[in-house]
Amino acid sequence: MKIPFKLFASILSGICLIGFSIGFILGFYIQDEFQSYYYMYASAPCLGLGSGLVIYGTLYGRNIN
Repeated sequence: MKIPFKLFASILSGICLIGFSIGFILGFYIQDEFQSYYYMYASAPCLGLGSGLVIYGTLYGRNIN
């Protein structure tokens, strides 16, 4: 399977963003030492962007008949 580097990089960066977001949310609830909720709310757009990059990378340029 040949995949262009741009799409591979898009998928890889999306998966990294998703992992970062989920890890931060779980770490926030486990540790519960932060006084600010800013980082928890900032991880939600990061998760959305990561999901969008994964969807873009997997579906862009496919020839579905």
